[in-house]
Amino acid sequence: MKIDVSKLKQPLELAITGQEPWLSEIYKPFANIPSPQQSPPLLTATLTITLQEPTEYVRVVGQLQYTPWVDCSRCADPISWPVTSAIDEYFCRGTDPNAEAPLVDRELAQMEDNFLPDDMLDIAALLNETVQLALPTQLVKTTEDGRSCVVCQADVTQACIHKESTADEEAPSPFAALKDLKLKH
Repeated sequence: MKIDVSKLKQPLELAITGQEPWLSEIYKPFANIPSPQQSPPLLTATLTITLQEPTEYVRVVGQLQYTPWVDCSRCADPISWPVTSAIDEYFCRGTDPNAEAPLVDRELAQMEDNFLPDDMLDIAALLNETVQLALPTQLVKTTEDGRSCVVCQADVTQACIHKESTADEEAPSPFAALKDLKLKH
């Protein structure tokens, strides 16, 4: 869903119920529902879009709620992971004046700017980015005491789950026998 911000004269209130067809792209990565009897979770959001003075800025403020099914990082079983996220984003109307500059030549603040070169605000992209950034990289649903995984009951208090063998524990190198080899010249 895209909104033409050049036509905004007053704040625009959006209520997203989760039934909108354009949300299907956001739902695709989270389609791992444990049983067919369960209905897929719906993303809900309320957004207010306003032009900021001076009018070359657009501000989007709101709240997003979604509980996607994701894979447990330990056992790969599906778990529901609630996401509640506040949205407060600014967009600059027009094109990025630094678009041609290589990323290494840009300042950090320049890379964080959001631009609307065609005055079209992509709500689906904003919501998708908000969901993806709200999910942690390691998803393990723990018990209330925080000591074990709800799904696989693995102890999550251990700092290390899997450890590669160290150099001391490894078998000797097959080339170690060459160390004492006497060559005739």
